[in-house]
Amino acid sequence: MSENTYNTSLVESRADLFVVLTGCSGGGKSSLLAELGRRGHPVFEEPGRQIVKEQLHIGGDALPWSDIGKFVALAV
Repeated sequence: MSENTYNTSLVESRADLFVVLTGCSGGGKSSLLAELGRRGHPVFEEPGRQIVKEQLHIGGDALPWSDIGKFVALAV
C-alpha cells in the first residue's frame, strides 16, 4: 500500500485517540476546529483565550505576561 492510499480502517481503529493541533498565530487552527465541530467531531478548544478574557474582566493577574505560574495552573 502506498502512502497516498487512504485506508479507512486506520481512521476507524484510532477513533478514540486525541489529536493536538498546534501552529503559528494566524495559521488557521481556530478555523479548522470550528469546521471540525460543524462536521460533528468532538472539539476541545484550548483554554488560554478564555482565561485571558476572564482575568482581564476581573482584574486578575493570572495572565501569561503577568504570572505564568498562575496562568498555567488555571489552564491545566
